[in-house]
Amino acid sequence: MNRVRGDIGSRMSVLEEADNRLKDQEVKIQESISNDFDTDLTQILVEITQRQTAFEANLQVTSSALQLTLLSYL
Repeated sequence: MNRVRGDIGSRMSVLEEADNRLKDQEVKIQESISNDFDTDLTQILVEITQRQTAFEANLQVTSSALQLTLLSYL
């Protein structure tokens, strides 16, 4: 009976170690996904800001050009 208990205890220990390794891997995967998502989001926000700045500059140039054109006809 003691031998069976020892065998079961040994198997339980192996299973607990495997469970701990799987949990560690899950945490690492979640951190990796989070880092990738955060990096992508940051890059997207930078790109949007750059495009908005370029758009606003384009609007200013167009507005100035239209004002000059209208003034030349007055």
